[in-house]
Amino acid sequence: MTNMALPNALLDSTEHTCAFLDRNPTQNDTRDADDIPGWTSSRMFFAHIIPTDSDPLALYSPPERIPPPTCKICQDLDFRAPGYSLPSQLLINFDDFCRSVEAGCPSCNMLHKGILAWIDPISAIKAIRLSSERVNAPLNVFVLHKTDPGRTQFLEFYTLPGKPTSWPAVGQARHISVDSSSDDSIAMASRWLSECTEKHKNCHFPPSTTLPTRVIEVGEKGTNPRLHETNSATGRYAALSHCWGTERILTTTISNLTELKKEIAFESLPKTFQDAIDIARRLNIPYLWIDSLCIIQDSPEDWKREAALMGGIYAHSLVTIAADGAPDGRTGCFVAGESRMSKQVQIQCHDHKNRTFETYVRPHGWRAHPDDSSHTTGPKDDSQIRSKLSTRGWVLQERLLSPRTLHFTKNEMAWECVTHVCCECQVNPQKSTKNVFKQLFVKEGSSYNGKGIIELKWYDVVEEFTSRDLTFETDRLPAIAGLAAELQKCVSYNYLAGLWDDFLEMDLLWSTSTWNKAQMKSFICKRIGNHYAPTWSWASVTGLIKYRIRAELHSADTNFQLMLGDPPSMSMMTAGPYSKDSIRKRGYVVPVRVKAIDIPSHEVTNRNVLWAYGPERNNKKHFMMISERDNSNFYYRGSAFNTYDRTTPSYKFINFANAEEEEDTTESEDLSRPRKQNFGILDQTKMLVDGEFRMPGMCPYEDMDPDVKSGDYELDETEEYLFLLVMVEVKGGVEKSVHGLVLKRAENGIADNWERVGIVSSRYHFFREWFQVASPYCLTLV
Repeated sequence: MTNMALPNALLDSTEHTCAFLDRNPTQNDTRDADDIPGWTSSRMFFAHIIPTDSDPLALYSPPERIPPPTCKICQDLDFRAPGYSLPSQLLINFDDFCRSVEAGCPSCNMLHKGILAWIDPISAIKAIRLSSERVNAPLNVFVLHKTDPGRTQFLEFYTLPGKPTSWPAVGQARHISVDSSSDDSIAMASRWLSECTEKHKNCHFPPSTTLPTRVIEVGEKGTNPRLHETNSATGRYAALSHCWGTERILTTTISNLTELKKEIAFESLPKTFQDAIDIARRLNIPYLWIDSLCIIQDSPEDWKREAALMGGIYAHSLVTIAADGAPDGRTGCFVAGESRMSKQVQIQCHDHKNRTFETYVRPHGWRAHPDDSSHTTGPKDDSQIRSKLSTRGWVLQERLLSPRTLHFTKNEMAWECVTHVCCECQVNPQKSTKNVFKQLFVKEGSSYNGKGIIELKWYDVVEEFTSRDLTFETDRLPAIAGLAAELQKCVSYNYLAGLWDDFLEMDLLWSTSTWNKAQMKSFICKRIGNHYAPTWSWASVTGLIKYRIRAELHSADTNFQLMLGDPPSMSMMTAGPYSKDSIRKRGYVVPVRVKAIDIPSHEVTNRNVLWAYGPERNNKKHFMMISERDNSNFYYRGSAFNTYDRTTPSYKFINFANAEEEEDTTESEDLSRPRKQNFGILDQTKMLVDGEFRMPGMCPYEDMDPDVKSGDYELDETEEYLFLLVMVEVKGGVEKSVHGLVLKRAENGIADNWERVGIVSSRYHFFREWFQVASPYCLTLV
């Protein structure tokens, strides 16, 4: 950003303390610092060219000639000076602002009335910041306090659609209904649905689709709905996304299936189901899908089959009704009363030409999460501000796959589709640019063959999914199986218990974490029992999953061969056990020992390991991985390395000389360049080899991040371990860090079977150093 020339009218305003601000002032700013926390101002106006996106609504459209402002403090709430662009912000000293009100400025007077309606006492106010985000959008006013520098109150000034004011910065907004079940609210939802299905080119809308196995026939108002078995008939249906809660609700079982197919007593349904049926009726949608009623809950076969189809059910629904404001089935979709952002204050005001207007002021709403469609007025440091529904693991695939979602939150109603994000309080929709995965996935007719999983944001999906809650840890795979099944229809890869075969090496580089800083939430990382999933799959452990993805990763000379149980198409998608599912791999390994070190966290230098433990990580175990190699087989003279035969059986507990699977491993790389001296030496005493004194072999070491972060960590210092080199990070054409897995012998007792127990991303030693002490070996990951 660069400073720009200002209009002459602004240059005459040096006696007032007010300033145009951008959100990220550059280091080249020469403004005199003010002691208002986080902001600066000076005794003159200044401005920056503020970058804008491609949306024409985000740009000023000033007239050819703008008269000088009558008020040098608020600029007549017209920020359309030539060269300015939105968003634009104006910081005003409150004492100067009050003097302008006394002097009779109509726009300052209007702002003053609105601030008085919500802020008490005004004597505590130090400054106000006016923020104009978009054309025809409300004017945001941030009130900064004197005595509490960290306290800021947020207000929103607006006018109703069709009733503009003479102040360009005060745009349109809507009142929020007191009750989301009102006719006005449902009419708005109906308009959103019609506009999406009729006008949005990127929002897929078939006239009809194959109905799920069972749906609820909602019927007319005053009648009882019934469970309908569709026999693959076509039609339109809505789906419900909801929280079950802890109390028992009506479900479909083998014993009551026949009865529910006749009719379902409306009074027997929980309030959330009743409201969802009411919404479907008022939107003229004949069928509704609810998981607890459309899946036979005590039939393992039906549940397993329908769970695998669940992603397609949401993907092909006309709209998903999300009961965001309901923590359980008793609360209902509709919300009424003071919890909604429905309170506003009307201000009668006039401009400098004595024209009368009505403006409104209310607390400024903000989105608690980048993916949220609705606004809230709660405190930004409240970790519980998000709805319970948005924290549930099962709900992620419902939201990602639904082409349209109608949200009923406790604050307001909102809409989300591929094209637009709309809410009850704002008139102008916003472009839906947040969820790249969803935008790619729901477009009809697009070909995804050849696209990488990284491009489709699969790793982001896994990290978001594992940050959410599941009632049963064994739902780790079923809760995301529908999403994987839908994605597999569009790509050429095979899905393997949370991983994809064409990206298996990179997919293996996951790690567990006990702490999510963004959510201020802790996790327990433990292995799910009864061989629920292969140890190489992130689904085998609980807790938050993070991926160690780098820009340039290359294979560490690995060769995978999948050996899956029967039938892999179902077992790898939904639920265990997976005792027969394994990966046969030929690659380079290093026998290692694992050392646990009990030290305070501030003495642990590897931030990757430290970060995984969270705020209660003090005095946790820190693990070091040290190579277990025979030094006599590896040495260097001066600054150059000698080659050695990797087929020599040089390890204590593994015979690498396997004639059936061994390949020619004669050293072929150039070892003449000097070695980087960042390694640990086992013994610095020179050795007599072939009549010459030579330095002993080097022993690389690294920090290890265990998969299990509780109890015994699945690690025993007396056990035998392998470090399997998987991927190499390349920077500037030079091989740098190596990423690999730490393995231990499998509990099944089979000689070449190994289980994953941790991951290593090298920090102290480069790939070259580990590769020097590695040997080829064929093993089976289980």
